[in-house]
Amino acid sequence: MVIHSFAEAVAKRDAGIEQALDAAVRRDDEWADTAYGFLYNYARMHSTFEGWHVTQAADRMGYGSPSDSRAWGGIFRRAIREGVMTMDGVGKNPNRHASVCPRYRSLVFGGSAA
Repeated sequence: MVIHSFAEAVAKRDAGIEQALDAAVRRDDEWADTAYGFLYNYARMHSTFEGWHVTQAADRMGYGSPSDSRAWGGIFRRAIREGVMTMDGVGKNPNRHASVCPRYRSLVFGGSAA
């Protein structure tokens, strides 16, 4: 499949995120709210972070993960929409080869737990 425009690429990305989120919710109808709560709490404890920091921490802490990691995209978008965080640039994910990942700035940061 050839993508002919940036707008088409964005639309396909958005559709993939929504499909992945829908599939995650079908598997576990509480996953989206649990994931959002985890992200919100993470943002309260970290002034800046990359998305993979959140998802890796969620996995380590036993919050589970969807079968398709793109489902997290819907959670991050909700947090941006609801004023929890904003995109603040790009960072590097060591698990992604030669590609950048979004960096976020918390809008609810309340201080570090440490």
